[in-house]
Amino acid sequence: MGHVPRQHGRRPAPGLPGPGGTEDALGRTGQALLSTGFCGALSTWSTFSNEVHSMASARRIAGAAGYVFVTVALGLGLSFAGMAVAQALW
Repeated sequence: MGHVPRQHGRRPAPGLPGPGGTEDALGRTGQALLSTGFCGALSTWSTFSNEVHSMASARRIAGAAGYVFVTVALGLGLSFAGMAVAQALW
């Protein structure tokens, strides 16, 4: 077998930061937290969209619309409440 060269500059998927993209700014711990948060958000979004699709497919349109409205309203409301608490503490 011939010599297989090492890959030094692996290219990431389009739109994602590559080696040194955020790690330089965040450090290893920050990069791990960012990656974990991204994966958590992705799985949460996929579950949410699957539930809405399942309700809509079962012709439960009002239930699906209500679920979307309540989820978005609570998410935004709690985000603003969290910002207010953070500003009050810092």
